[in-house]
Amino acid sequence: MIKKIARNISLTVITGVLTGCMPQPSMIAPQNLNKSFKQRKAELEDLNHWNLKGAIAVKENTKGYSASMLWNQKNATSFDIQFSGPLGAGKVKVIKRGSQATLSDGKNTFTSNNAEQLLKKHTGNAIPVNSLFYWIRGLPNPKLPFKIKKDTYGHLSSLTQLGWQINYIRFTHFKSFDVPAKLVLTRGNIRVKIVISKWG
Repeated sequence: MIKKIARNISLTVITGVLTGCMPQPSMIAPQNLNKSFKQRKAELEDLNHWNLKGAIAVKENTKGYSASMLWNQKNATSFDIQFSGPLGAGKVKVIKRGSQATLSDGKNTFTSNNAEQLLKKHTGNAIPVNSLFYWIRGLPNPKLPFKIKKDTYGHLSSLTQLGWQINYIRFTHFKSFDVPAKLVLTRGNIRVKIVISKWG
């Protein structure tokens, strides 16, 4: 079962998660132009196709999990996200096409109309993939209530939405946009750290 694989990976990598062993975020400097958040929001809303490479670490109570992450966003409703543990162990792929999500580990395949719930049920990890389509770009989900704080350049510095607190630690530059390179999400006893080494 995928959940068993994830638990086994967790035991081998929890020390790394707790000590913050993650790859470095993209070192490409953001432009840091002085723009209003309204301007940045309008620009980033047009960015709905990307390929990014990075890593993710999830900690809930005393359990931890870390993996490399490859994310191919095809359009506003379709993506492929692959999570791979150390040395490629425990590879899990989540594919969303419209309203249907599929999770596969190469042996078993599961489907649902909710990618986030599918990932939680079969890996045990609370990764808010439904909202990350917005948050990974430095945007709130416009359909739901939110609170934001901005830095002096008009980037989001923090976002509160759906009970999650998202702190933006570092930005990089992609195309004509400043986009996040490192962010930390917390909700209760759950902490998710995402480090992006390459936007493409």
